[in-house]
Amino acid sequence: MDWMRFLSGTPAGDYMYQEAPYEEQVRRAADLLDQADAVLIGAGTGLSAAAGLVYGGRRFTDNFSEFIGRYGPAAMRDMYAAGFYPFPTQEERWAYWARHAYVNRIEPPALPLYLKVFAMMRKREHFVLTTNVDHQFWKAGFKDEDIFATQGDYGLIQCAKACHQKTYDATGLFVRMDQAAKDCRIPSGMVPRCPVCNGPMAMNLRCDGYFVEDGHWHQAAGRYGDFLNRAAGRRLALLELGVGFNTPAIIRFPFEKMMGENSGWSMIRLIIIVKGDIMTFHYMVMANHAIYNRMLMEILEESGLTAGQPKVLDYLGHHDGASQKEIAAHCYIEAATLTSVLNGMEAKELIERRRLNGNRRTFHIFLTQKGRIQQQRVIEAFLKMEEQTFDGMPEEEVEQFMELYGKIHRRLTDRPMK
Repeated sequence: MDWMRFLSGTPAGDYMYQEAPYEEQVRRAADLLDQADAVLIGAGTGLSAAAGLVYGGRRFTDNFSEFIGRYGPAAMRDMYAAGFYPFPTQEERWAYWARHAYVNRIEPPALPLYLKVFAMMRKREHFVLTTNVDHQFWKAGFKDEDIFATQGDYGLIQCAKACHQKTYDATGLFVRMDQAAKDCRIPSGMVPRCPVCNGPMAMNLRCDGYFVEDGHWHQAAGRYGDFLNRAAGRRLALLELGVGFNTPAIIRFPFEKMMGENSGWSMIRLIIIVKGDIMTFHYMVMANHAIYNRMLMEILEESGLTAGQPKVLDYLGHHDGASQKEIAAHCYIEAATLTSVLNGMEAKELIERRRLNGNRRTFHIFLTQKGRIQQQRVIEAFLKMEEQTFDGMPEEEVEQFMELYGKIHRRLTDRPMK
């Protein structure tokens, strides 16, 4: 079983916060999976997104152009946001959900990434706990008795007020709805009604207090409990695939709790980064910021500097004698946080506070000789990081990037945040 190839071939992130190199983590994870008696898969939306079921970008605009045109791009940002839109009529609401179910549950075949996961599990004991509602585990070949989908299924509908604990297969109905829809509406005669109370129906998705946990749901929950009981005293590998913080109480937190209670169990957490549409600007900015901070503190490890201090030293190198207010504004540090940072720097004799021109209310910050030495180390660290960042990139591309990034920075700083 080639766990190394599977783990290495899956785009993953979160290594910026971890000590062991990427290759070593992959090797250790592969060893744990090889040695396990059984595997419990915990799968979140990141797995389906990596497999190709992306809710935004071209996949959304190509499949929902008429809805975007009718209700506006502000309301129809992506498939997730669109699902919460307050459609004025049941005919419009079901036209949207029929398309959503068709695009994400009915039309897609078993996707390669899911087939790869199944191939790795086919000949060993396993169980799947998932918050995904796209039916991909079943399509890939996993047996129904080995799956617990806790949050529902895009192919099922229920009474909107949960007047009875039963769900209904609506995959065929959704196909007919989507084919019959016109101007973002389905014919009134196709709107589903509850067979018990004659009230409206809803998708079987855990989005409010009326989610129906039918007999099949409870049977799956029971099989999940049985699997955990059989795993007691054995070597169980908990394999998280694309689990985030949308619903951490279902997979992430319980897995961590089980790890603390079972010494023979191991956990592999694969946080999947999706290439393409899902790699948003805000994600890249935040991720790169975190990576850069980590790189900086690793380079300055022997300097004794702590978080926040390098930024202040860099600023004072060009603005020695600046006031605390000026430092806070230009280093984007809250006043209370800056006070703590400066106290630490003063204790290390890197700075000294002075009052100027008889002004007793304002302190100005000056570098000491020790501070200037540390400030030079910070400059050298930043230069080293920039060399590593742009290594191998044509000078023209670097200049274009800096020009564009500078333009973005000016737009953000010139526009006051509300």
